[in-house]
Amino acid sequence: MSKQALIVGAGGDIAAAMAAKLADTYEITSISRSAREGVRWYQSDYSEESISELAGKIETQFDLLLICNGFLHGD
Repeated sequence: MSKQALIVGAGGDIAAAMAAKLADTYEITSISRSAREGVRWYQSDYSEESISELAGKIETQFDLLLICNGFLHGD
């Protein structure tokens, strides 16, 4: 069985770069507002309700978890 990685906030460029770097070693599952090619994807608006619903659906045990959603910069 291959190693499993979960990337939350996978729609951004940082997460995409991380997924590309990890793809040779991990099977990638992503959670984001929009889909990325080449990975198992679940849509979320990151609300507590949405994340709770996904937690009930995803039965994979992950070896690596990356949280990439948030506010990087602004005014």
